[in-house]
Amino acid sequence: MILPSVTPTWTGPLCAFLSSVTWAIGSSAYSTLSRRFSAFGINFTRALVGLPFFIVLTFLLAGGWSAGLAAYSHLALHHLGWFMLGTFASYGFGDVLFFWSTRSLGVPGALAIASCFPIWTTAFGMIFLKQTIHTQGLVGLFVTITGVITVILNGPQTPHPEIRPESGDVVLESDADSLPSLTAPASRLENRKTGVLLAGTVSILWAVNSFAIANGGADIPNSVGNSLRMILAMSVSLFLSVIMTRKSKIFLPWSALKKSLWIFIAEPVFGSFLFMYGLANSPMIIGSTLTSLAPVLSVPVAWALGLEKVSFLRTLGVAMGVTGLWLLMSGQH
Repeated sequence: MILPSVTPTWTGPLCAFLSSVTWAIGSSAYSTLSRRFSAFGINFTRALVGLPFFIVLTFLLAGGWSAGLAAYSHLALHHLGWFMLGTFASYGFGDVLFFWSTRSLGVPGALAIASCFPIWTTAFGMIFLKQTIHTQGLVGLFVTITGVITVILNGPQTPHPEIRPESGDVVLESDADSLPSLTAPASRLENRKTGVLLAGTVSILWAVNSFAIANGGADIPNSVGNSLRMILAMSVSLFLSVIMTRKSKIFLPWSALKKSLWIFIAEPVFGSFLFMYGLANSPMIIGSTLTSLAPVLSVPVAWALGLEKVSFLRTLGVAMGVTGLWLLMSGQH
């Protein structure tokens, strides 16, 4: 295993929380890139960068070539099923719809709606896994999510450049590559109702992904599971790109990639590792909630660095997030 088999109970929740930090950083960069390049190409690149790291890590931790191959032999059909479900709900559609929803809502607005996904993940756990959630835990869940949304929606207003082709159409890679029937007019993606609908769909898809990862990654080495996830992510992204565009051009140009290379390493590699370990080693309601907390953490950090002034609503959001998390954690014992 990536971490020792005997570990403190807080390692899972901590990893879940830290994964939200990597996604908060990565999503802003990916959203900007999605205004110029295919969202499927961005996800393909994320997986392409992450895959070699997890393969090498598997063989290093296993202690050799034969032991590494033996580690991959732990993969079974149910792992493939769970990770395929999670891949379609995240790399395939969830993340792509999120990038598109940011065109009308901005990253803060889209993230505020999509951050409701722990509600659906908790519901999945109660319905399909018969998990029992105490009233205090449910109250903590809703208070935490409300705090996260409050923090996001009351952040400093920073204008972002609008990058759009002269034709007025939003395209996946270029006007020449997109099928006319699948090319969405800019006005449609920039309509707020469309953005809300997309972000709401994202929240459900991210919940499906969290549920799938928690179940699929519970009994296999982390690096092995993430290797399979990266392969599936590349396959699904390429497949959908070919279907939705005339050409199968999927690689981001180096000129664009090198500017954000550290993000394409930090988020797919460290973020994916932390995400899977956190969800597989935490109660469903706690793990999924902690993966959405990065905006709350960013506020006191920004205060300490002098990047923003203290505001009442942001302070209230942080207080609600901390209070809700305390209720959530204590309600599970």
